[in-house]
Amino acid sequence: MNMKNSFLPLALAPLALAVAFLTGCNRQEPAPQPAPQPAPGQPEAVAPQVEAPEEEVEPMEPDRLGELFMKADSLYMEGSTNEALASLEQGLADPELANDRQQIFSMLVRMFVYAGRIDDARARMLEACRKEPALAQEALGVVYSHYAEGVGDQKAAAEWTEEVLAIPELAPAIRRPMREWNYLSHVRLDDAEKVIELSAGLLRDAPAGDAVVILQRGIDLLFDRKRSDVVEQILAQAGKTITSDASTRSLVESTRLRLLATQAKWDALAKALPSAAASLPDGDLQRVLRRVLAAATIARATSPSVDDLCLIIINGFTNKLQSVAIAARQWTDNAVRESPAELPERLGLLLNRQFPTQILCNIFLHHFYDVIEDPAVVREMKDIGDRLLPLAPDDDTRNSIRTMVLDSCFLVEDYDGALKILHAGIAGYDKPWHDMAIAKVEAHKALKENRPLDAIKSFRAFMATVEVSKENDAADPSTGIVHTKTMILGRNAKRIGDIYRDQVKDAEAAKAAYAEARKYYQEALASKPEPEAVQVIQVEMAEIPQ
Repeated sequence: MNMKNSFLPLALAPLALAVAFLTGCNRQEPAPQPAPQPAPGQPEAVAPQVEAPEEEVEPMEPDRLGELFMKADSLYMEGSTNEALASLEQGLADPELANDRQQIFSMLVRMFVYAGRIDDARARMLEACRKEPALAQEALGVVYSHYAEGVGDQKAAAEWTEEVLAIPELAPAIRRPMREWNYLSHVRLDDAEKVIELSAGLLRDAPAGDAVVILQRGIDLLFDRKRSDVVEQILAQAGKTITSDASTRSLVESTRLRLLATQAKWDALAKALPSAAASLPDGDLQRVLRRVLAAATIARATSPSVDDLCLIIINGFTNKLQSVAIAARQWTDNAVRESPAELPERLGLLLNRQFPTQILCNIFLHHFYDVIEDPAVVREMKDIGDRLLPLAPDDDTRNSIRTMVLDSCFLVEDYDGALKILHAGIAGYDKPWHDMAIAKVEAHKALKENRPLDAIKSFRAFMATVEVSKENDAADPSTGIVHTKTMILGRNAKRIGDIYRDQVKDAEAAKAAYAEARKYYQEALASKPEPEAVQVIQVEMAEIPQ
């Protein structure tokens, strides 16, 4: 029997949390007092009737805007489009709706588009952009979206934005989005010449007018469309533009690294990375690292290797926490994927260099269950966990590591170490869980020490705690298979049968335990567990002597 499958699901079963909602528990209501009674022989007093004053109710303000929109919508749905539009025009002119003109104008332009009157929508938008730019704000993207997304006409979208951008002294709040939409439309049109021309203008203007953000979005789209040739020409333009703006320089530096990765120029990338990493802010560096390391991993870059790229950051830039976290995570991911035995060694190297503790803890927690098939690796991971425990930054992290160290103790048969952890207690787990885990460890400790009857006694104690447990299912972290309660009971009953048969040499007791196991397995199958669990149950049932 696979011992980790019989214990680990319960060692890591989450606790059930109950939330009680109490209402009114602090209110102190006065006890009702009895009404005064008349003296014997006296008539009952009649209380004078006092009319309660009528409560004044303030009249509700009419929702003029809501009424207008409902009217326009109803007319439009009835097919009276002209009347619907006329009602909105009247609303625009209504002094009482002066504060709502942006919303009314937006509804008007949208209704023109819905009705297929695109020329009218364009005319009204152009007029507003020229004469009353604040009015145009809420409807700014309506015509553009119709072309770019509604009918998928990028050429018409580009022409529309250019018509707006040609307005003299265009308000900055209109110019900025129109400029971006125009730029992206030309990228989607694969108009390389126009894109390079627009990029040059954005580089000259940056950082004014949010030009760096517009450039970044255009460059991202060019990479998505696999137009690295155009990106290369934009970088050539950037080389001709002298700027002291940090955001522009960061964009250019990040784009250069990304382009080298896209072109699989790994040696050039390795040479460029140290100086780029030194100059880029941490946030920008970690963003480009995600892309560069992902591309190198997919390409399985070997000259230099992905590990070498990671080590450039790990060895030289531990002050940039976001970036070093990306590099360290990738470096350890590589070990798990290529050679799991190297994971504890790499974690140990990082620990020895006093690498940021939270990053190390996160990596340990993320990868622990990826490498538990090899006992030698588990022993080393246990040692890493023991070293990380006193360094863990918070109780939650500490308890998670302690639980994994507990599992590693069990897997390498360090039952004394497991009992030490359990008797000290793991926060977040209640006494029944600790009793269950201790019984299981005691059972395996007794088996290891050739005390079969003590082992059976502890297995029985474990099963008793499982039977009353509130948890019905538990997932084995090593396989992901969900074990139902009856499946767990069946596996342990079978284990008891094996001990009676092979070590105690009590055939009758073994036969009774096997019958019990078969009954639990059948109940488990009747509950229709997941297919993987069914397969495990069927294999183990077949091992039970008839």
